[in-house]
Amino acid sequence: MWLEDLEGLLEVAEKYEGMGQLKDATTAYDQALVLNPGDERARKGLKRTGKIEYVRRDVKHKRGIIAVDWSLDSMYLLSASGDGVVNIWAINSGKIVRHYKTVDELGHVAWSPDRKYVAMGATEDNILVLDTYTGREVARMKYDGLIKDMVWSPDNKYLAAGGLADAVYVWDVERSGRIIELPCELLDYESEPSLPTIVSYLVYSVAWSPKGEYIVSGSEDGFLRLWDTGTWKVIRMVEDKDGCIDLLAWSPDGRYIAGVWTGGLVKIWTGKRLLLRQVFRCGDRVHDISWHPDSRLLACSLSNGVIEVWDVRTGEKVMVLGPEKDHILSLSWSPDGASLAGGDSGGMVHVWDLEGGGKVVFRIEGGHESYVRESLLSSRGDRIVTVSGDKTLRVWDGKDGRELMVVNHSATALSLSPDNKLLVSMVGDGVARVWDMDEWDIVAVLGDKEYSGWPSWSPDGRYLALGSLSGAIDIWDVRKLEIVKTLRGHEDMIRKVVWSPSGQYLVSISYDKTVRIWCIEGWKELFKVTLLYISTLI
Repeated sequence: MWLEDLEGLLEVAEKYEGMGQLKDATTAYDQALVLNPGDERARKGLKRTGKIEYVRRDVKHKRGIIAVDWSLDSMYLLSASGDGVVNIWAINSGKIVRHYKTVDELGHVAWSPDRKYVAMGATEDNILVLDTYTGREVARMKYDGLIKDMVWSPDNKYLAAGGLADAVYVWDVERSGRIIELPCELLDYESEPSLPTIVSYLVYSVAWSPKGEYIVSGSEDGFLRLWDTGTWKVIRMVEDKDGCIDLLAWSPDGRYIAGVWTGGLVKIWTGKRLLLRQVFRCGDRVHDISWHPDSRLLACSLSNGVIEVWDVRTGEKVMVLGPEKDHILSLSWSPDGASLAGGDSGGMVHVWDLEGGGKVVFRIEGGHESYVRESLLSSRGDRIVTVSGDKTLRVWDGKDGRELMVVNHSATALSLSPDNKLLVSMVGDGVARVWDMDEWDIVAVLGDKEYSGWPSWSPDGRYLALGSLSGAIDIWDVRKLEIVKTLRGHEDMIRKVVWSPSGQYLVSISYDKTVRIWCIEGWKELFKVTLLYISTLI
């Protein structure tokens, strides 16, 4: 299911309600209101399940971002802060599409490889696993001590964690049961050579191999331990004289293991044999590392606010991002390799476009008093426009994130003209307002119909397509401020309209469960597709 599929979420909530699982139904209805605070079905559902009134939870990150992670299609980004707030953002709009607030202070958050579950580790000893889609609790597990690291198995079945229990614990998530305890210990011959004692060591880091056949751990004794997950035996141990291993990350192709030592030292080991291949000395202490999907590049976030990108085969530093005003605590490379996400110590989320030379394309921080409903980045990258549930529209500097202007405006959708000179905002009254981006004045109000969904500009900026509640689509000539054509065919409200890159075609999707393709030459309908249910298709 799509993360933004409100209808699907409501169906799940009603299913739970019908089964009498009111707690799960309430959670799903609550998540539906995160997507659409005005949805009446969700509000009525909450009343039926015993929640009298919906109160929006605080969706801001007020503390450092401890984890960032991407969806498999690189369209969504998970961020989590130590204050217990976990958000999932749609990258193309900047909207929060999932939000969870835990009662515990979070220390670790991990998204399962298939993105079905979110595991949350408290700073003490509890691990909570939630269903990403509904927020329903799937499992609750206990680690006997402070958790230092937590990681999923590649097949999504198991969760491994290390910490002050001096061992790696592995749980079966579906059964909420611990299946094995892997102690990190050595025999101490110095105190009594004839009767050596067993000494256990704190586990700082854990990493699972991409195919799931091995787990590697790093502990305070300076040893790397490689465990065979078929037998749960240690098959290799390597001692490193530089001290404790703070972080471990297995490369996506399984060939390498990256390890971080205190003081900015990063080492690359071969996967199964644990042979040292490469050593990097970064410019400051390393907070987090993330592999590029092709396993050639490794990104390292440093205490000075800089991100260094290294080529692990040549040992060369190939890119430097930043510095940012707050140091980056967590890093995650998108699955398509095009973007790098980072969460900083001030609760801010950054996304860099590495194919575009490392420029920041997405930045979210405090400013709005409520959730960010929609955000747009100008094609030049110099401005970001956001609207929020706090009923304000704000303009930010796309380079340094400074707030440039605030307008009291309760918009539900935004669209920038291709030349970045005009902005169209949609409000709940069904009226489209056209703003001059330089003067920040309303230059036109397009209100002949009750418009719905997202406005869409033609690639040349001449036309603006607006779908209505009745199912009609008006094509406005923006220069003349007149409707040149009304496309009819849909029998219910238009959810979204999108132009083809060539400007020759227009695609529309409606709640009548049809998608229609229109040819601009002659303004004719070419064909339609009937759907089983409505999702965010375009």
